[in-house]
Amino acid sequence: MDQEPYAVHVESTFDRPRGPSIVVGVIVAGVLLALLKPWSYGGSDAPETRSPARPSAAAGVVTSAAPTPSPQVDPNGMLCLGGDVEQVVAYEHSAKVEVRNWIAVNDVPVTGPLDPLVSQIKIFSSRVVGLGICGPYVGVGVPVAGRILDVQLIVKTPEGPQTKDLGRPRQLTLELGGQDAAVLYGSPQELVAAPDPAVGAASPSPDTNPPTLRAWSTGTYAVAFAFAADPPGVVRWLRIDLVAGAGELAGE
Repeated sequence: MDQEPYAVHVESTFDRPRGPSIVVGVIVAGVLLALLKPWSYGGSDAPETRSPARPSAAAGVVTSAAPTPSPQVDPNGMLCLGGDVEQVVAYEHSAKVEVRNWIAVNDVPVTGPLDPLVSQIKIFSSRVVGLGICGPYVGVGVPVAGRILDVQLIVKTPEGPQTKDLGRPRQLTLELGGQDAAVLYGSPQELVAAPDPAVGAASPSPDTNPPTLRAWSTGTYAVAFAFAADPPGVVRWLRIDLVAGAGELAGE
């Protein structure tokens, strides 16, 4: 027989023209790409796979901790000089002059303010608004500034020198820390408010008329003080004689 009745005729695809099949395949592939969008994986439209944004320099400034403030500057502050010698520190201030002095002093044990062995120094100025005492260096971290405990005015009488207790003076300098920071004290008399020209009296408002520093009056003072390294109960004495300077006597 030349041909079987149930035979299926199969035509080879290699001999058939492929133009329409290629076009159909390209269209199908395009549709699949549009639906799947493989380029979006890991992109900005997929929040679950989005990498954290890197902060910019400006963002770092905003979110970072606040900067540490600069150390406060004390306008009345002074530093103690290094070494093994005690010093009296004096701050002179007026409308025309601002002077800081360091005066070496020999501290010796005495029994009280009228002991003839008390060391005495002279400061030729009537513009001293702050006085302090610095001690020698004794160790790391130990403050060298002395603490004034009491001030007594030495008064001459026919019976001999007498003392008038003025009490503990008010501290001027701020507690800014630092081993070498001096501690200055104002006049035993308290601050006086600047007079109000309208009423000719002290103004009760410190905001409009801030208090002014009052200079120590000329005279001889016995100062009781102690250092941080002193044993409890130790009291040292020093005599400071404030004398008007030659220029001040001439009215300068």
